Amino acid sequence: MLEAVFKGHTAFIITAIVISVAFFIIVFLGSKKRTDRPTSLALWYTSMASVLFLTLWTNGGTQGAGTCVVNLTLLEPFGTEQGLLNCLMFAPVGFMGVLVTRRVVPAFMCGVALSALIETAQGALPAIGRACDTSDLVSNSTGSVLGAFAAFILVRFQKSDLTPWRMRRSPAVITCVGFTVLLGTVWITSIQPHSVKATEAVGSAADDQRQAAVDAVRQAFGDHYTVGNVQFSSSPDSDRGTVMASLPVGFVQINWPEANEITASLDMSGSGKPSGFPAPGAPMHVGNPTAFQGIGVGSRPGARPRLRDRPPGRVRGPPPPHTRTRQRGPGNQPTAS
Repeated sequence: MLEAVFKGHTAFIITAIVISVAFFIIVFLGSKKRTDRPTSLALWYTSMASVLFLTLWTNGGTQGAGTCVVNLTLLEPFGTEQGLLNCLMFAPVGFMGVLVTRRVVPAFMCGVALSALIETAQGALPAIGRACDTSDLVSNSTGSVLGAFAAFILVRFQKSDLTPWRMRRSPAVITCVGFTVLLGTVWITSIQPHSVKATEAVGSAADDQRQAAVDAVRQAFGDHYTVGNVQFSSSPDSDRGTVMASLPVGFVQINWPEANEITASLDMSGSGKPSGFPAPGAPMHVGNPTAFQGIGVGSRPGARPRLRDRPPGRVRGPPPPHTRTRQRGPGNQPTAS
């Protein structure tokens, strides 16, 4: 899943790492003379900054702008890979918060507030291109709580001279009230909640679904591509959905349970060399970039090829009936919120 999100975004990954390291150094140096735990404090702040950078970087779309999905099935995210990854992402926030403050409640509350801020921003700001979903809030907050309690157990059995932070009640209350009022105002003025009984779930594919993906790829492309990770996306109330399989050069989607239609999205070659392969029945070899830009095959049996954008290369023969192919560029990968 992480490969699907970040593939083709090498610059973003490098930028995120550089910013996180720089942020850690700045906080460490700035707090070294003001606190007796500068390393833990810098790691805590860096974990929160990294989560913000990871969840609020824009993908150029407008997904979910002005709306937020309110999932009435609270435990649903814990049965999905996305939900478990969200828990893992927020666990360091709660964990490091306890190591710094030596208090459980302020630590995990920071994680909850951070998650609420992220979901509100995703729902209210179209430029981010992310979807607001309360399932993310639940899984994020759970990860923060689990991290906080794990650190609490560690602190209880660890001999240390560090004392718990003393929280000033008045500033803490004013901050909490102001933060709540701010988010509430944004929700009232900019976000429309949409309640659902359950959202579309994505999980690991069953053995028969994986075999269907392997058979479909072999039928469409022969032995040229090897099937990697296979997932199944469906509504919890239905057995129908989509089998999604990753390839070394893209991914394919197969309708389920029929498994009679495959949609392939393949990366274009970034080296300037032909990215295709010779196929039986190919009418010609492409030598002029403008002579033939690409082919696509409709899902109708016996459909005639139609022109589709593609970089210069050799022509691929038409896949079997009930197959559609499309080409995508390196910056057009699927993403997840």
